[in-house]
Amino acid sequence: MTKFKIPMYKSTFTKHEAKAVYDTVSKGIIGTKENVKKFEKKFSSYIKAKNCIAVNNGTSALHAALLAVGVKDGDEVIVPSYTFISTANVVLYERAKPVLVDCDARTFNVTAEIIEKAITDKTKAIVAVDMAGMPVDYDALNEVAKKHNIPLIADSAESVGAKYKGKIVGKQADIHCFSFFLTKNVSVGEGGMISTQNKEYAEKLDILRTHGQTKRYEHKIIGYNYRMTDLNAAVGIVQLGKVEKMLKEKVKVANKYSKELSKVNGIDVPYIPEYVTRHGWYLYGINVKGSRDDMQKALAAKGIESEEGFKPVHMQDIYKRLYGFKDSDLPNTMKAFTKVLNLPIRQGLKESEIDSVVKNVKQIAAKL
Repeated sequence: MTKFKIPMYKSTFTKHEAKAVYDTVSKGIIGTKENVKKFEKKFSSYIKAKNCIAVNNGTSALHAALLAVGVKDGDEVIVPSYTFISTANVVLYERAKPVLVDCDARTFNVTAEIIEKAITDKTKAIVAVDMAGMPVDYDALNEVAKKHNIPLIADSAESVGAKYKGKIVGKQADIHCFSFFLTKNVSVGEGGMISTQNKEYAEKLDILRTHGQTKRYEHKIIGYNYRMTDLNAAVGIVQLGKVEKMLKEKVKVANKYSKELSKVNGIDVPYIPEYVTRHGWYLYGINVKGSRDDMQKALAAKGIESEEGFKPVHMQDIYKRLYGFKDSDLPNTMKAFTKVLNLPIRQGLKESEIDSVVKNVKQIAAKL
């Protein structure tokens, strides 16, 4: 494996996270107990949501959200193809059909116009993804969802701390699903959170994550073991306390990249709509008009790690076999996958490292 001088990701775990885990183990508590409740309360306060339910990962959050709104066999769920595959896979868990749609050419997020064209009488839910940490246009999507009486679920796995029209992402949609995977803005190793303003959804989600259990050994519905442990929650509490500082650093890096690269021929920097008050900056992706792969190889030769985005769902073999998709079916999504290159954007990047990335991108772009 190549060892990069400037890697994409670096652990944010410190002695503070280690101490939180040690303290939890010392108390003999490693199940779903007080730390989980504390983490839920703190996260709810941070995003200003009425209800937060901690789970073991972001995929579980998405699956539980679909169950909460009643998705079942034969239903359709609208899902953008430009996303991590779990966003669509959870629809298949319930033998429903993921209706894969294209993204906007500039934001790479799904839009209200795209969603409305895909709605049928079988549509049971809409899933929108805050791609790379940038919020979708929630007001526009909610207008369409309410018009057709369809719940809106937000895959906000990458947008912890992002702001939509001045407000932290987490209560704009009917349900939001967050991920606390290793690379996310808040990381517990593996973990997730579901937020909702709807009391009925919250009550159902609470028992869904614990085998459908309403009280000990009383199981009212088919549920799952989607619980977060107190060990993970202990780390989450510490990480949440650092998220604003971390986001401030990421915004600084993003602003530097955009300022330095915005006038470089052959490159487009990320487009940020007016409704995005703060991007979550899970990723910073430049659009390379020449060969994206050549840019990536040239950066690697200089010791700078970069990444292409998620391989779209409609381009995955299983979805081609199931639904007969062709790569060219969703052109904006195809462009995003083949042209966007993500540069290092993380807490702890030194000024010299940022300058090195900028310098090398400029030099390589001039040769493409």
